[in-house]
Amino acid sequence: METPFSYKGSMPRPTLSVFSDELFSADKLAYCRLMAHLAEVDQQHTVIMVQVENEVGLLGVGRDRSAAAQASWESPVPVPLRKALANNADAFDPVVAEVLRPVIASEASWAQHFGDGNAVADETFMAWAFATYVGGLAAAGKEILELPAFANAWLGPQHGQDLPGNYPSGGPTAKMLPVWRTAAPAIDLLAPDIYVSNSADVMAQYASSENPLFIPEARFRAGDAFLAIGRFGGLGYQVFGLEDGREGNQFGQACRAILALTKEIVDAQRDSRIFGFALEQDEDSVMTTLGGASITVRNSAKLYGAMLLDAGVILPPPSELPGETEGAAHGHTPGDGRPFGLILETGPLEFLVIGQGALFDFRKEDSELEIDSVLELRLTVEGWKDGRLLNGDERLQVLQGDNISAARIKLLEFV
Repeated sequence: METPFSYKGSMPRPTLSVFSDELFSADKLAYCRLMAHLAEVDQQHTVIMVQVENEVGLLGVGRDRSAAAQASWESPVPVPLRKALANNADAFDPVVAEVLRPVIASEASWAQHFGDGNAVADETFMAWAFATYVGGLAAAGKEILELPAFANAWLGPQHGQDLPGNYPSGGPTAKMLPVWRTAAPAIDLLAPDIYVSNSADVMAQYASSENPLFIPEARFRAGDAFLAIGRFGGLGYQVFGLEDGREGNQFGQACRAILALTKEIVDAQRDSRIFGFALEQDEDSVMTTLGGASITVRNSAKLYGAMLLDAGVILPPPSELPGETEGAAHGHTPGDGRPFGLILETGPLEFLVIGQGALFDFRKEDSELEIDSVLELRLTVEGWKDGRLLNGDERLQVLQGDNISAARIKLLEFV
């Protein structure tokens, strides 16, 4: 098996085994000293969460075969894992649950159940080991300073990384979330690092009532921040290498726009009055329901272009957005040209929309809705302030196509 992030002739990169008691003791000492330092110097509670380790897991092979790991492999499957499977097998990935089903009522060892070459068993075994290790550190740290702790995941499987070991075996991947929650109750959040294009699918895998969505590491992709916060109740979204952002980059604009509505967004998340969207290239629209109204979000550029074509006007193709970063470790990152944003219901037949490149149609059964007014909002140092009342052609792009903007929409209802 080839190891990712390596190459022929590279220097060796030693791997430390989480089955080592000495390693855990040393790590625990360092982590507890960090928490003690925070308790002493951070009286203002600037630090609100702690990432215990980074993208843990084993690369190159699916299972640790050191002497200490082998001794654990030849020991019975842990009772808490067996109980979790017995009591709530539906919480597990169906393939994982089926492979592990024989362990529920058996005292036999991992080795006796699975032998060699069972990728699911290898990954589950490593997930229990890494979760126990990281969860143990988190628990020890909370005895000193009770801050929320989270573990972040290198995703897997993904394109080109089909087997555990191609991606870090034992990390908090989507299929291993129930294993981690069982083994590491001191870990409050299991968080995905997202560098794949199907970000909405990943968010859906991690967002649940047991595991609120938090994205600690991702590409500069402004629309994904709106999607995470509005569609999946996300607590936050952060990019890798924030300091590499080009001055005036789109993601920075998105952060300023979202932060200026923090209270409104948090209240709307609590009351389920919010929807986030990011239309992919093959998506012309997406629908949701808020405040009893059915809302269709549309790609305004596509519609505007089609309407002008009916009048014999051909729009030139949009220019490429400037790159988001300068000198970044992950290379060039283009701006996000998708229509994206948030819709918040702010009152009866009243909505606040924020984002770019979208327009909205509202409908209700047994009545007709019309737009009464569209009030432009302008972002200032004090936050979003009322701007112009939009009319005529200006309503064809309620959210501007080349800039993050916001507006308040009021509707009229005719029964």
